Amino acid sequence: MRSQMLGILVAGALFAVAVPSNAQSTCGSGGKVATAIWEKVGASVKAKGCKNVGDCMDKKDKWEATVKDAISFWNAQAAGGWATIGPRPLLVDGSWNDGKVILGGERLFISRAPSEDDEIKIFVTKEAGGGADVTVSTFDGTDCALGQKLSFEKSDKKGHIKTMTVKNARGKIVIVKVNADGVSAFDYKFRAAQ
Repeated sequence: MRSQMLGILVAGALFAVAVPSNAQSTCGSGGKVATAIWEKVGASVKAKGCKNVGDCMDKKDKWEATVKDAISFWNAQAAGGWATIGPRPLLVDGSWNDGKVILGGERLFISRAPSEDDEIKIFVTKEAGGGADVTVSTFDGTDCALGQKLSFEKSDKKGHIKTMTVKNARGKIVIVKVNADGVSAFDYKFRAAQ
């Protein structure tokens, strides 16, 4: 399922490049990014001995490797910004962490360094969409401990807020995972503060 979702994301970017070049002015910098991804995917497809993208898609192992190459490239280009497909930095200074999880996917937020605080409160707000689970974990360099989990239902209204507390966080990396329920998108934002 996850590889299908990643394939859809990359295929969407690839389709955007197939649009005539005058459409790039409509996309702005997105057109440049899509072109760069297309070039990377094309090189990856060629290196894997596929005739074309469709040929690689039919060969699961080669396509998954191509998708990983594209995501790695995208993440390097995005440099941890809003467009990063992989984990995002967990902001614990009260700033907003936000996003939209689609197609039953998940999003990870990971602290950039071990926490200096023993307790962190996380306030999650549903912005739109279906249901989702939000879990928090801590990693001490050896073990990962699963912490609290909270769930949003499809019936929860926009603006619904739920809270969780990370205890014994000092000296540990904090990980927040937002996992959309089923195939409905889940639009959210949350604050993490000491």
